[in-house]
Amino acid sequence: MSYFDEFLQLITQMKATFSYDMNIANLYGIADFRRNEFVLYSKKAIREFIRSHASELDKAKRQYVAQLLNKAVMTLWNYPELKSYFEAKLSELMSDE
Repeated sequence: MSYFDEFLQLITQMKATFSYDMNIANLYGIADFRRNEFVLYSKKAIREFIRSHASELDKAKRQYVAQLLNKAVMTLWNYPELKSYFEAKLSELMSDE
């Protein structure tokens, strides 16, 4: 499993942990709500991802990883086909010495 797949799995885990039930039939602005919900869980997943890999990353690299994952979250909502691009970037950043 790649680092990016691990990150996406963390987002899914955060949604399962912190999610709440929305059974309102015609909630106005549901698309904005779902995007904001995705971003919220992603921010929690970024913190958890960096905590779990803290021993591999120095302080500067942690900031670069957080910046890359934030950019990925904001971009992937509209362009999910860019997953492979961000997957390659994260793998490159994590493997750099």
